[in-house]
Amino acid sequence: AIVCQNTRRLYVSNLVDGVDAYALPAMDPVGHYRYPVLRHRIQQLALTKKGRWILSGGDAGFARLHEVETGRQILQLQHS
Repeated sequence: AIVCQNTRRLYVSNLVDGVDAYALPAMDPVGHYRYPVLRHRIQQLALTKKGRWILSGGDAGFARLHEVETGRQILQLQHS
């Protein structure tokens, strides 16, 4: 999980189908960034300094970049 202090959001890997975003402190759901989760292991998450993009690393050998505001996937890097 990671917290963006600029947007006051919490991002958490849900271990099912991607990352969920919550508004703090109310914990209201505000977004979802979908990708396949194969082994249900905790992913690595990183957020850009201004909170514009979120980067997730997964158990299938990928890294994905999403735009925080829209949830749109910008880029996917596949590695083995």
